[in-house]
Amino acid sequence: MNRGGQIHSNFPPRFTLLILIACTCRAQSLPAWLTIHAEQRTRYETEDVRYRLGETGGDQQIALRTRFRGSITHKQFFTTLELQDARVGLTDSGSTITTQQENFTHPLQAYIGFRSDSFFSSRYHASIEVGRFSRAVGSGRLVGAEAFRNTSSVYDGLNLTFSGKSWAAQAFYFHPVLYTYPNVQVNPLFRDARVGGLNYSFNWNKSTSLEAFFVHNHDGSSAPIATRRNYNTEGGRVTTQTRRWSYQTEAAYQHGQFGSRLHRAWFAHIEAGYATELAGRPRIALQYDYASGDGDPTAGTHNAFDPLFGVRRTDLGPTGIWSLQLRSNLNSPSMRVQVNPLKNAQFTVHHHWMYLAQARDQWRGVGLVDPTGKSGHTIGQQTEFQLRYRWSKYFDCESAYVFFREGSFVRAFHPNSRGWAGYFYISTDVHF
Repeated sequence: MNRGGQIHSNFPPRFTLLILIACTCRAQSLPAWLTIHAEQRTRYETEDVRYRLGETGGDQQIALRTRFRGSITHKQFFTTLELQDARVGLTDSGSTITTQQENFTHPLQAYIGFRSDSFFSSRYHASIEVGRFSRAVGSGRLVGAEAFRNTSSVYDGLNLTFSGKSWAAQAFYFHPVLYTYPNVQVNPLFRDARVGGLNYSFNWNKSTSLEAFFVHNHDGSSAPIATRRNYNTEGGRVTTQTRRWSYQTEAAYQHGQFGSRLHRAWFAHIEAGYATELAGRPRIALQYDYASGDGDPTAGTHNAFDPLFGVRRTDLGPTGIWSLQLRSNLNSPSMRVQVNPLKNAQFTVHHHWMYLAQARDQWRGVGLVDPTGKSGHTIGQQTEFQLRYRWSKYFDCESAYVFFREGSFVRAFHPNSRGWAGYFYISTDVHF
């Protein structure tokens, strides 16, 4: 897999032209019915140790992502078309590249919709949208649209929303669009895959909101029988935000069929934060993430929680070529400190203690496993130092360094003389 550090295919000239058009349009007065947006993100990543099964040595990558979006609104009708080009370069000879890093030029969103601000009465609002979407449902921990990952999850289908003064309800029925690699075609094994459900939120008072959700996911008859998924996920979330304090609790239970085995699993996220009035407005947050694992892979019940199409960057750390934590077989308390040293700058330190929920199950997302469980639960500790700076309303910059100290489980399967590894990225984002 020798790519010689080149971009895998030439950056499409049409995207450069679209960005120039967007710049010109934004500099002039657009009609009220038209909005145009363009974005180009370039991120360099490097890691000195790789832990995923079958990988050795370090890795590096330049991830390029370009988006162009146009939206038209006419009375109660609206439509959006968004194109995305995602590709990578400067990769090493043994780099692992998937559709999470690269899927070239595809429609990211293409939908039409109708909204009513007086559904039955002026107290209620409703909308219907049909087409292709890339968006989150609820918190995005089960159905989301990744911002950090070079490619985002895409869904074809139907989205309905209803809302009142203090509540909102969403019903959706999607076909998740999954691609093959390296030819980047729609994967025929998941042509019948479907994900649908309901999400209901209610503002209990000025500071607290309640949420309940139901998600059904099935892979369809074309998916491999041994890993075919067909199950429901029910759960809820409570969020509280005051001037100083913030709280969030989310939990879900998953049940159904995984291959020939019954599926029973669950996850929980708990977070409490406090913002001070000191210089730099420092904020301290304690967080706990748990997702069940498969304690006995030979039993008739499968217990590893499936994160579906959820986003994990904010809770679990960087993805990209790093991606050490997945919301499955995970037991991870963490602490985050944020401070704003300058008006347009934010510095964050996020420290994770990482454990397997079940010692006999896989380190999910990485693939290492000790079927005897004798290597223990301790994956290690991960500390991220992140700096974000907004130079202007059109240009952002972000950089981070992750220090990972290996635990007993990692040392048993992936010996590293130093006992630690590092990951670094720097990215720029130009948007109009």
